[in-house]
Parts: sequence; C-alpha cells; structure tokens
Amino acid sequence: MKQISSLADKVFGRLESQQVKAKTVTLKVKYADFKQVTRSFTQEEPFTKPADMNEVLRRLLSQTKAGEQPVRLVGVTCSGFVGFKKSTKGEQADVQL
Repeated sequence: MKQISSLADKVFGRLESQQVKAKTVTLKVKYADFKQVTRSFTQEEPFTKPADMNEVLRRLLSQTKAGEQPVRLVGVTCSGFVGFKKSTKGEQADVQL
C-alpha cells in the first residue's frame, strides 16, 4: 500500500522535527465494517530511517486482513520515545505527534 509508505514518511518527519526517536511503531487498520485491528512492533534501538519503519509497517500490515477485506482507515503511531531533553524543574515533556 502506498499509504503505508506515505504515513511512515510523515510520522518519521514529525519525530525528527521534535528531535526524538521511537522504538515502537503501531499500525491500526479499520475495516469497512468498522471492526479494527492493531499491530505493533518494538525494537531495541530506535528507528533511524523512514525506510526501516516502512519495512516494519509492511510486515505488520501483512498480519491483517487488508487486501482481503475493504479498508476504511489506516493509522500509524509511535511510542517508546528516546531523545527527550530532561527538564531540571521536573516538568512533564509534551511532544505532539
């Protein structure tokens, strides 16, 4: 799916703009009947290239019924962030992705 590659590029770009990296990528697929599945993958080291994230997302997509059933919506999120600048004031870090 072209959409997966586009989503990987957008999400990776947002991570870079916030100067953080992620170890976990999650794929959410909502089918035409509104049922949804979520698949995620966590690696030891953070993703360093959009192509790596894209490859993982394609593997996750293959674990769904996309292609067999009509898909209404696809979403990609990341977690397991590294690279936050620690605050000495104990404030909560806020990163919008």
